[in-house]
Amino acid sequence: MKLSKRYVITIIMLIPFIFQAIFPIIVFSNDNPVPALGSGWIIINESTPNAQTNLSSVINSYITSDNIKIFIENGTYQLNGTIKVENHTNIEIMGQSKDNSKLIQTISDQNSIAVNGASYVKISYLNIDNSSTASKALECKNSEYITLSECIINGSTNNSAVAFYGKEGAVDPVDSLDINILDGYNVVKNNIIYSYSNGTNEDGIAFIKQKNGTITNNKLYGSRIAFYLSRDSVVSSNEIKDSNSNGIRYTVPADYNKILDNKIENAKASGIAVVPNSNGDSRKVYRGIDLEIARNIINNTHYFGIEISNLKGSNIHDNTINEVDISGMYLLYSDYLQIDHNTISNTGLSKLRGNIWGWSEGTNSGIFVDYMVKNSTISNNSIENANESYPDCIFGIRIQPGNENIENVIIKNTVTGFYEDDYAISIAANNTDSENVFNKRLRAKLQNINTNSSLNEIEITWDTVNVVYDYDIEVDGVVKKNQGNVGSYIHTGLVSDTEHTYRVRAKNGEWSDPVKAKTLYIPIVTTIEANDISITENQTANVNAVVKDQYNNVMTNGYTLSYQIYDSSVAEVDATGKITSKAYIEGANNTTLEIKDTSGVSKTINVVVNKEIITPTATPEPTATVAPTVPPEPTATVAPTATPEPTATVAPTVPPEPTATATPTVPPEPTIVPEPTAAPEPTVTPEPTATVAPTPLPTEIPEPTVTPIPTIEPTPIDIPEPAPSESSTPEPTFTTFPEVTDAPVVTSSPVINTPLPTKKPSEIVRTNIVKTSQPPDDNEKNTILSGDKKETNKQNNDKKESTLNKEKIENKTVIKKKHQKKEQRNVTIIIIILISLISFGIIVLYKKLVLINKKQQDK
Repeated sequence: MKLSKRYVITIIMLIPFIFQAIFPIIVFSNDNPVPALGSGWIIINESTPNAQTNLSSVINSYITSDNIKIFIENGTYQLNGTIKVENHTNIEIMGQSKDNSKLIQTISDQNSIAVNGASYVKISYLNIDNSSTASKALECKNSEYITLSECIINGSTNNSAVAFYGKEGAVDPVDSLDINILDGYNVVKNNIIYSYSNGTNEDGIAFIKQKNGTITNNKLYGSRIAFYLSRDSVVSSNEIKDSNSNGIRYTVPADYNKILDNKIENAKASGIAVVPNSNGDSRKVYRGIDLEIARNIINNTHYFGIEISNLKGSNIHDNTINEVDISGMYLLYSDYLQIDHNTISNTGLSKLRGNIWGWSEGTNSGIFVDYMVKNSTISNNSIENANESYPDCIFGIRIQPGNENIENVIIKNTVTGFYEDDYAISIAANNTDSENVFNKRLRAKLQNINTNSSLNEIEITWDTVNVVYDYDIEVDGVVKKNQGNVGSYIHTGLVSDTEHTYRVRAKNGEWSDPVKAKTLYIPIVTTIEANDISITENQTANVNAVVKDQYNNVMTNGYTLSYQIYDSSVAEVDATGKITSKAYIEGANNTTLEIKDTSGVSKTINVVVNKEIITPTATPEPTATVAPTVPPEPTATVAPTATPEPTATVAPTVPPEPTATATPTVPPEPTIVPEPTAAPEPTVTPEPTATVAPTPLPTEIPEPTVTPIPTIEPTPIDIPEPAPSESSTPEPTFTTFPEVTDAPVVTSSPVINTPLPTKKPSEIVRTNIVKTSQPPDDNEKNTILSGDKKETNKQNNDKKESTLNKEKIENKTVIKKKHQKKEQRNVTIIIIILISLISFGIIVLYKKLVLINKKQQDK
């Protein structure tokens, strides 16, 4: 495959970038491969005799002259003594990897490496473990150009991990500086050092009496960098965490040094502390000259952020300080300082986190000038305490008065947030306060202000705030400050029944709305209220008296009532105010009752006894039993099969039974109740010889027609409840009706709205019903029973026929379902066969196509 010209050019252009990316990995790898060492190196590995058990003696046997280079391959080696580099130059001890070239000190009082009187010594890429000893990983003195780099060191808990002590024999540190008796050009860089001090020695890295030295890019855990009595040296870009003391401790006398770009977190004491080397009067005399502290980030310290003492002509600028227990910056015994463009926030947290150093919290500040600070400028600093979850700081900037703090200029600083001081920038006399800005924030109003009064005291309570430790209260216009961190105040020594006004606030908070409260008063019975009593003879009643005080308030206690009735022959009263009436006496049935308190207040009411009215017991009228409505003889209906006899339709007027010789006074219009589906019966022509008395018939009654022709053509009409009237009823002509066999007798029965059975026209027996008011005779009863029996038989036959029909229908349904299932099964079988045939055809066709394709390929 040929590459196009464009691809080749692209690859050539990418080669430099690829080389640039992988070169640092190859060259600066933690593992230094042996072939890259070149000539002149002494290589020690685990197979070297005695190296694993007594490495110090092996290395010391090689360092007998100058220009020795020793390479220690990865492995674990017991030192069992001290590697000594004394009075030699150009000595290098390098491990293959700072992770895996492990040197373990097994003798408690032996340093791992000791350098004395040497120069140009390099120690790198070693993992030195002194954690189980009381000694140092590296001790250096009387030496110059010593470099410790790229190592991992586990130091002792009661000694420094790394110590550069400077020249021996120089007793006075001032003399050491003045006559330049200092070690020079020593470097500690790019190391990871674990040195968790137990308090015996708090210096993880001790850098003492040095000149032109450097401590940079190290990570130090558990202790501090001690930068003592040095000049022209730099401590920069180190990361210091969890120190048991300061982050960096700098002691004077010391000149022209720099502390730059370090990051310090969780120091138990000050982040950076500049202090004198000795105590006593020298504290007021010593001055370190020209120290620059810049761009450091200090977070979460438990004393000061930056602590300055005994400095002169120094510059502290562009540092960031956050979350400090006492003050962000502290100044003492210093002259001509320039403190500017620092950012200080959230100071004075000791109230929240505990004051472990016992410092006075009343001076917690962003910047605090304590004593003998002169001719210094504090400018353009930003000080903020705006986190509502933190307590208020006292001051933004505070210069103590009367302590020889003079000629200082405080200018163009900005203080923002929650501060207890009303102005938060407190400048003593003889100092200049100019163009400073205070953006004060107030805590929100307190909530739930409540009062609880007694005769001579009023207690005020409120909801406390977590980070507020002091409250002010205004009592009747007078402010009482610093009432502590409890959520209550008791106003004592008050006169009863007097009103007072209160306001409360958190320290540095908004005042609450005024709350008024009144002391309690001693209630005095002023009035007694009660109503007259009217009572029936020989009964009881209670006196319901209401006692009110001088403010017309109802009293519930504090009084005692007594009761006295004037005429005991009318009624009596007991000590609780219960009245018992006597028998009624005409003309002597009333008296008076006096209700009296022990204070003399009383109330008189009338008591009237009424005669008991005896009302004879009235025999209650018997409850009328509603008789069931008995309708007149209704028009009878043909009783349906297996149903009770229907209720005869009620006619409004029951006329007497018509006779052949008499005409009824008000003949009713007979009601014809048709069968629901019955068709009209053809005209019935009576036999000429059948001249008999009409027999009561079922409900289908032909409408009587006035005609001389003895032919009856009944027309059924559906009138459920006929309402005939005389004006609408024609005068009927009574004719002789044909006798109809099996006609049931009409009897009165309860109304049952039962639908009539449907019958074919041939089954309908039309009859004419003539109402009669006479009971049926024996022949008629027999006729009725015979008809009922026939009707019952017919109903039973119909029920059997219905049951047979239902079974036939169910059998047909079952047969139909079986047939449908059989058809479905046959269809399923056919579909499966078709799918199988199609699949087989596809397989055969595929094989043929494969065979054809193979033949073509063979050709």
